[in-house]
Amino acid sequence: MSFLTLLIPVLLLVNLILLILSLKKPKGILWPLTGLLAGIFFIFSTVSISPLADPKEADFSVLTYNVRNFSEESPKRKDLYVASEGMVNWVTSVNADVKCFQEYTPARLKVDKKLKADGYSLTPWKYPGDRYAGSLVIASRFPILKSGKVTLYKKKPISRINGAVFADLKVANDTIRVYNAHLHSMGINQNDVTDKDRLINTYKRTGNKLKYGMAKRAEQVNILLEHIEASPYPVVLCGDFNDPPYTYSYFKLKQKLGNAFERAGNGFGFTFNGKLFFLRIDQQFFGKGIDAVAYKTMDKIAYSDHFPVMSWYKLSND
Repeated sequence: MSFLTLLIPVLLLVNLILLILSLKKPKGILWPLTGLLAGIFFIFSTVSISPLADPKEADFSVLTYNVRNFSEESPKRKDLYVASEGMVNWVTSVNADVKCFQEYTPARLKVDKKLKADGYSLTPWKYPGDRYAGSLVIASRFPILKSGKVTLYKKKPISRINGAVFADLKVANDTIRVYNAHLHSMGINQNDVTDKDRLINTYKRTGNKLKYGMAKRAEQVNILLEHIEASPYPVVLCGDFNDPPYTYSYFKLKQKLGNAFERAGNGFGFTFNGKLFFLRIDQQFFGKGIDAVAYKTMDKIAYSDHFPVMSWYKLSND
């Protein structure tokens, strides 16, 4: 069933094309219209149209960004990655009250020092791997009252870069909890699914990786939701979820939380910077007591293989 969800965007597009073509023959309009109505919830997850809002109305803003160890492709050799001073300068200068990073390695470029000099407090970043593996961090201009980690593996972790951290932040007279998560990676080479010859040769291996990743992310979301439901404070959850918005993991989260893109975004909001450009796998969710008022995928910031995502939130009485 999880594999079938990957076909949903294609099915929606086919039904839309058939609907347009059938306008000349009204008798044929029923089937594509039925197909689109059946997928109405998936349409809302695919594209969003929201009224333009002024971020100044928000109480706080949250940035999430998978920074790929602050490295970018070498301009001379595409198979090499080099330390990105440009990315470091951008993430330390962009205006956000809370910054959540995945695959974060500050050792080479002294990112910690630059963030602290700009008034940010940081959660401990050495989780769950070592200084070179890339990890998770929350940087906040608000006081951090408490922070911790959420172990998303029932057994021994099989990846050094997947997990979740949280921080309780004092925002004016209120306290909120921000989660930064990096779920199990897809683990596939995008060239294996975009090149026909490679796809034929590797489809079994690619299929097994997709199947394994989907099962692991479903398990991790259940663990994460259990921790979120025990939070004494309103919650914002963001990070790299490695799942498109049609899967069990996404809709399981939506049962309990609102999605910032669906609430306040516009367009398709694709967040993957690569050949599979149509993926929205970086997300921001919010719980009761918080509402998203504006959302932006910063698709001009192309240092990493992910685009940064910014949301603006307002505290509510719900």
